[in-house]
Amino acid sequence: MRKYGGLLVVLFLSTAFLSADISLGGLSVQSNDTSINAVLSFKGTVPVIHDFTLSSPPRIVLDFENTRYMLTRRMYAVNAGNVLRIRGSQFKNNPAVARLVIDLTKKAHYSLVKGANTISIVVSGRAQTKGNIVTAKPKKYAVKKATVKPATSTGSAPEPSKIVQVKDIMAGKKYFYKALGKRDPFKPITEAEISADTLLDMAKAKLIGTIEDSTGYVALVEDKEEKGFILRPGDRIKNGRVISVRKNLAIFAVSDFGFTRTIILKIEKEK
Repeated sequence: MRKYGGLLVVLFLSTAFLSADISLGGLSVQSNDTSINAVLSFKGTVPVIHDFTLSSPPRIVLDFENTRYMLTRRMYAVNAGNVLRIRGSQFKNNPAVARLVIDLTKKAHYSLVKGANTISIVVSGRAQTKGNIVTAKPKKYAVKKATVKPATSTGSAPEPSKIVQVKDIMAGKKYFYKALGKRDPFKPITEAEISADTLLDMAKAKLIGTIEDSTGYVALVEDKEEKGFILRPGDRIKNGRVISVRKNLAIFAVSDFGFTRTIILKIEKEK
């Protein structure tokens, strides 16, 4: 707070990130013969955790008090044991609450193991493969200071200070979500609710891998913004659908200007 010409002017900064003392900065997922282990690493002490389960569809929800969500993505495909994927976001800004959701194939037992700066979420369920599945690093933020112009000699009041919003540098999008009057971001999306903005855009899409389950192969695809999608034959994409998923490729049908074309994505080999 500063004083100019007898007037008190308050400087505003983004309270969403300045008020939190802890940040969720790392995620690694490992599998073994009996369970899937998701290890969360924090900068600062381990936060207070509120965890609960939901049954339709089955998932584990964890809320971390006074915590910033600093992972580079909001969704990580796992597809091992009983774990389909892990999703997260900044659930609340003031007070800061980071939320993590673990989507399950079916109801499963889980336990939390706290370390000095880590929390391990152990979910029961045998996986086909062993070892590391997901490794995530923290993202970086830049916070700009707000400036206030002093009163002029004419005696006019200074211009009001500006509220500076912190942006996700990697994604280039504002990081704040106001839930009032909007749908729950963690609620499953039904077919009727799906809009073009939530579907995979095939422009610069990349096939990351395929996984075989009891129903066949599932495609793991990333769009140009590195947003992940888990797709099966028949699933919708922007202006089209998934036709087939095989061991090393996925086939899509896309309609543009009245014409339908076939797009085949193959798993890119590492150079």
